[in-house]
Amino acid sequence: MKYYCPIVLGNLLKQQASLMQQYTDINTAEGGDMESMKKAREEKDRLKTEISTLIKSLGPLKWVNKVIMWCADKMPGFSDKIEGCKDMDVDTLISTAMTGNASTYDMKETRKALIQKYK
Repeated sequence: MKYYCPIVLGNLLKQQASLMQQYTDINTAEGGDMESMKKAREEKDRLKTEISTLIKSLGPLKWVNKVIMWCADKMPGFSDKIEGCKDMDVDTLISTAMTGNASTYDMKETRKALIQKYK
Protein backbone atom coordinates (compact mmCIF):
# COMPACT_ATOMS: atom_id res chain seq x y z
CA MET A 1 0.00 0.00 0.00
CA LYS A 2 2.84 2.42 0.75
CA TYR A 3 3.81 2.45 -2.94
CA TYR A 4 0.26 3.17 -4.06
CA CYS A 5 -0.49 5.70 -1.34
CA PRO A 6 0.73 8.96 -2.97
CA ILE A 7 -0.83 8.14 -6.35
CA VAL A 8 -4.10 6.75 -5.00
CA LEU A 9 -4.51 9.42 -2.37
CA GLY A 10 -3.73 12.18 -4.88
CA ASN A 11 -6.30 10.88 -7.35
CA LEU A 12 -8.92 10.44 -4.63
CA LEU A 13 -8.38 13.98 -3.42
CA LYS A 14 -8.58 15.32 -6.99
CA GLN A 15 -11.94 13.61 -7.50
CA GLN A 16 -13.25 14.87 -4.15
CA ALA A 17 -12.01 18.40 -4.87
CA SER A 18 -13.68 18.32 -8.27
CA LEU A 19 -17.02 17.27 -6.78
CA MET A 20 -16.71 19.86 -4.01
CA GLN A 21 -15.95 22.57 -6.58
CA GLN A 22 -19.03 21.59 -8.58
CA TYR A 23 -21.04 21.69 -5.37
CA THR A 24 -19.83 25.16 -4.40
CA ASP A 25 -20.26 26.50 -7.94
CA ILE A 26 -24.01 25.96 -7.73
CA ASN A 27 -25.35 29.22 -6.36
CA THR A 28 -28.68 28.69 -4.66
CA ALA A 29 -28.61 32.06 -2.87
CA GLU A 30 -29.02 34.04 -6.08
CA GLY A 31 -32.47 35.19 -7.07
CA GLY A 32 -34.21 33.72 -10.06
CA ASP A 33 -37.30 31.87 -11.09
CA MET A 34 -38.54 28.99 -8.98
CA GLU A 35 -37.87 26.37 -11.62
CA SER A 36 -34.15 27.18 -11.93
CA MET A 37 -33.80 27.32 -8.15
CA LYS A 38 -35.47 23.93 -7.83
CA LYS A 39 -33.09 22.45 -10.42
CA ALA A 40 -30.08 23.99 -8.65
CA ARG A 41 -31.15 22.50 -5.31
CA GLU A 42 -31.74 19.09 -6.90
CA GLU A 43 -28.27 19.23 -8.47
CA LYS A 44 -26.74 20.19 -5.10
CA ASP A 45 -28.53 17.27 -3.41
CA ARG A 46 -27.31 14.90 -6.12
CA LEU A 47 -23.71 16.07 -5.68
CA LYS A 48 -24.00 15.84 -1.91
CA THR A 49 -25.14 12.22 -2.20
CA GLU A 50 -22.35 11.46 -4.68
CA ILE A 51 -19.72 12.96 -2.35
CA SER A 52 -21.07 10.98 0.62
CA THR A 53 -21.07 7.77 -1.40
CA LEU A 54 -17.48 8.40 -2.52
CA ILE A 55 -16.31 8.95 1.05
CA LYS A 56 -18.06 5.79 2.29
CA SER A 57 -16.61 3.73 -0.58
CA LEU A 58 -13.08 4.49 0.63
CA GLY A 59 -13.53 2.36 3.75
CA PRO A 60 -11.40 -0.57 2.53
CA LEU A 61 -8.43 1.76 2.15
CA LYS A 62 -8.67 2.67 5.80
CA TRP A 63 -7.03 -0.58 6.84
CA VAL A 64 -4.66 1.19 9.21
CA ASN A 65 -7.54 2.12 11.51
CA LYS A 66 -8.72 -1.48 11.52
CA VAL A 67 -5.23 -2.70 12.46
CA ILE A 68 -4.99 -0.16 15.28
CA MET A 69 -8.39 -1.14 16.64
CA TRP A 70 -7.44 -4.82 16.43
CA CYS A 71 -4.21 -4.18 18.35
CA ALA A 72 -6.05 -2.02 20.87
CA ASP A 73 -8.35 -4.94 21.57
CA LYS A 74 -5.31 -6.93 22.79
CA MET A 75 -4.83 -8.78 19.53
CA PRO A 76 -7.29 -11.63 19.89
CA GLY A 77 -6.62 -14.61 17.70
CA PHE A 78 -9.53 -15.58 15.47
CA SER A 79 -8.37 -19.19 15.71
CA ASP A 80 -9.29 -19.27 19.41
CA LYS A 81 -12.98 -19.44 18.46
CA ILE A 82 -12.56 -22.70 16.54
CA GLU A 83 -13.76 -25.83 18.28
CA GLY A 84 -10.97 -28.26 19.03
CA CYS A 85 -8.22 -25.74 18.32
CA LYS A 86 -6.06 -27.17 21.11
CA ASP A 87 -5.95 -30.59 19.42
CA MET A 88 -5.26 -29.38 15.83
CA ASP A 89 -1.89 -29.13 14.18
CA VAL A 90 -0.82 -25.65 13.07
CA ASP A 91 -1.53 -26.05 9.33
CA THR A 92 -5.05 -27.40 9.89
CA LEU A 93 -5.80 -24.72 12.45
CA ILE A 94 -4.67 -21.93 10.14
CA SER A 95 -6.59 -23.23 7.13
CA THR A 96 -9.74 -23.71 9.23
CA ALA A 97 -9.39 -20.25 10.76
CA MET A 98 -8.84 -18.60 7.37
CA THR A 99 -11.99 -20.15 5.89
CA GLY A 100 -13.97 -18.62 8.73
CA ASN A 101 -12.45 -15.22 8.08
CA ALA A 102 -14.23 -14.38 4.81
CA SER A 103 -14.57 -10.68 5.60
CA THR A 104 -10.80 -10.29 5.25
CA TYR A 105 -10.91 -11.69 1.72
CA ASP A 106 -13.90 -9.52 0.80
CA MET A 107 -12.15 -6.40 2.10
CA LYS A 108 -8.98 -7.35 0.22
CA GLU A 109 -10.85 -7.62 -3.08
CA THR A 110 -12.68 -4.34 -2.51
CA ARG A 111 -9.39 -2.64 -1.63
CA LYS A 112 -7.78 -3.98 -4.84
CA ALA A 113 -10.67 -2.63 -6.91
CA LEU A 114 -10.36 0.82 -5.33
CA ILE A 115 -6.60 0.89 -5.91
CA GLN A 116 -7.09 -0.06 -9.56
CA LYS A 117 -9.78 2.61 -9.97
CA TYR A 118 -7.62 5.43 -8.63
CA LYS A 119 -4.21 4.26 -9.82
